Amino acid sequence: MNQMKNCTVLEAAVSSIEGDASFDPSSDRSAAHLPTTGNIRVQMVTLDTLVSRMQIRPPNLMKIGIEGGEYESLRGFAHSIRTFQPVIFLPTHGCDVHSVCLTLLTDWNYPIGSLDDLPPQTSRELVATAGIDRKGRYGFASGIAQYTILWSA
Repeated sequence: MNQMKNCTVLEAAVSSIEGDASFDPSSDRSAAHLPTTGNIRVQMVTLDTLVSRMQIRPPNLMKIGIEGGEYESLRGFAHSIRTFQPVIFLPTHGCDVHSVCLTLLTDWNYPIGSLDDLPPQTSRELVATAGIDRKGRYGFASGIAQYTILWSA
């Protein structure tokens, strides 16, 4: 992929549970989702399981773009997020998802800001920064393991 040597592509949907699910790719890439019915079968994974099995490295930085599945993906990565405290860039989709993501990150003691200078409660472009030290620097120990999580076919 673009001559990258440190990239692994997994054909799976990230969620809070593992198993099979129906996937609706939608004609609009931003509307693809895991409904109760869909025309494509996909494997669901949790990132915590992938980290514990050493299939992926623990991240220092995450950019999550899941078009409404943000909360479930965070729940499926709860242990690793609390343990490794990556910086998280999180655009949210929908008021309910936004609210529960804010609550979850706050419960995990993450300072939350926004990328657009709006208050986090009204912004849809969040950045959660538990991995930044008091001088505002990223605390990367050994390179960056970044995950861009997308739900598109």
